[in-house]
Formats: sequence, C-alpha cells, structure tokens
Amino acid sequence: DLGQACVLRGQDILAQEDATGTDAMLSRFLSGGQGKGAVLFKAPKPNQDRRADLPTIGPKTAAAAVTAGFDGIILEADGVIVLDQPQVIETLNEAGLFLWLV
Repeated sequence: DLGQACVLRGQDILAQEDATGTDAMLSRFLSGGQGKGAVLFKAPKPNQDRRADLPTIGPKTAAAAVTAGFDGIILEADGVIVLDQPQVIETLNEAGLFLWLV
C-alpha cells in the first residue's frame, strides 16, 4: 500500500513505496550494490485503520533485503505482520542483517 515502506541510508530517503508496492520498490536495489548501507523501514501509514490490511513482510522481503545489500529491516512494533517469522529471522541472521522493532 502507498506509503507503508521506504528505503533509507543515513538521513537520505532512497525510495518510497508507491502504488506498485514494496516488492517493486525493492527491485530497484537488487543489482549494482545500490542498497549497500541502507535499511528497509516498514510501518502502517499515518491514520491507517489497523483492523485490516496491515503492512506485511515475509521470507521474500527478507531475501530481497539480503540481495540488495541492506544492513537490515526496521519495523513498527505491533504495526507490521511478519509471515513465517522464523524463516525471516534465519534469513537475516545468516546474512548478518538486523531486524529491529521500534
């Protein structure tokens, strides 16, 4: 959903999710080392109804973060659904990436 994710490096916003979704945004970083030193941040958009359609990540998102060379993923605690959480954590740990809840 529009506005649920962005890619940051330091204080720079490298990409913001648009109508094409998180996967399309991440695909821009899958070659050429453009994601080195960056993080994926995902959270509900402002004023989002949290009863339905919460932001979601899963193993595919974790794998994309690894391939992109990100340092890790930051999620809003209790604001993002993590599908197959053990696999997400294993994928990130094996590659030395962090998963941080704020």
